[in-house]
Amino acid sequence: MSEQLLMFVRKPEEPPDIPLAEMNDEQLLNFINYHYQAECSSQGKLIQGLARFTELRLPKRPGIHIGDGAAEEIALELCMSPTTAARKLCQAKTMAARLPNTVDALAAGEIDYMRAKAMHDATAELELHQASEVEKRVLDDGRQESLLRFKLGIKREVLRADPDAEQRRQFAKADRNVIGTDRPDGMACLDVILEPHEAQAAYDQINLLANQAKTPERSLAQCRADVFMDLVMGKSGKRAAVNVNVLVPLSTRANSPKMPHGGVSSPIRSGKCLKSAANVSRRRGYGGTSRPGTRSAVNLAVKSPLNTAKPTTRKATPAEELRAKATLPPTASGTT
Repeated sequence: MSEQLLMFVRKPEEPPDIPLAEMNDEQLLNFINYHYQAECSSQGKLIQGLARFTELRLPKRPGIHIGDGAAEEIALELCMSPTTAARKLCQAKTMAARLPNTVDALAAGEIDYMRAKAMHDATAELELHQASEVEKRVLDDGRQESLLRFKLGIKREVLRADPDAEQRRQFAKADRNVIGTDRPDGMACLDVILEPHEAQAAYDQINLLANQAKTPERSLAQCRADVFMDLVMGKSGKRAAVNVNVLVPLSTRANSPKMPHGGVSSPIRSGKCLKSAANVSRRRGYGGTSRPGTRSAVNLAVKSPLNTAKPTTRKATPAEELRAKATLPPTASGTT
């Protein structure tokens, strides 16, 4: 209850005009609370201003939500991309139209932006009258002592206002999935879509095991990733067989510094290719998909140390064998 009491019982006063280094504990708490409310108020007023701007720039053609050029004007003023500006304008327009009391509470400093956004996201699928009903009941209970409690209150009122929300959740359960995406830093990310209680239980279990396996040289985040891999892959060493086929130009095999190495989606340096070629199981040249600037290419079927499966390669046609003999060095042609 401390946060709620701080907000409503102990209203902050304007801080004294003295350096922070000279303030005592009470003055610093008042200073932080005062400027936090000021920040919330500024965010609410910004939303009101953006929503009003969309009213002055009404769309003049069908299929758009804001007028032509509105996002570009905001982008120039705020030094952001037109895409970001358009997103802010659309969100402000929606919040001001569907949740006016939430925006007013934010502008008054009664709630923060995270609570306002939670209200916006949770009521996005509701009808206008249902969203208004949820908004009124949640705001009547105040900002709550934490964002989690505030979100739980919204969820409770959403189920109360829209009984079909539970049915839609059951339909969404059918979309549970695991999605892998590449990151620009060379790493990858796994997104797991589960029901909230399942996701929370899985995270708590991973976090518990990570704390137990914590070592000085690894952070807790690194331990969580290691625990996840151990739970999924096991620690017995019997992992799925992996056979990696890498297509590289002949210039890479020759370690030529003048040619780019590897593909577009996953660059492979020549040193890595040469190291992989040392353990190559099969190597066959073919001219059907040669890289620009090369006469042929080499297909490296690299066998993983944990791989027990035999690499598979298709049988070359007579024409391809002739091309391979004509273009590849004697040590690189045929099967090794």
